Amino acid sequence: NALDRERNLMNEDPKWQDTNYVLSSYKTEP
Repeated sequence: NALDRERNLMNEDPKWQDTNYVLSSYKTEP
């Protein structure tokens, strides 16, 4: 499952702790 894989990456990769990075990378909200 791609979402599970990405969720695992977010948990393991320190850069995902940076909210601004996540928001700038994941423009999924309208």
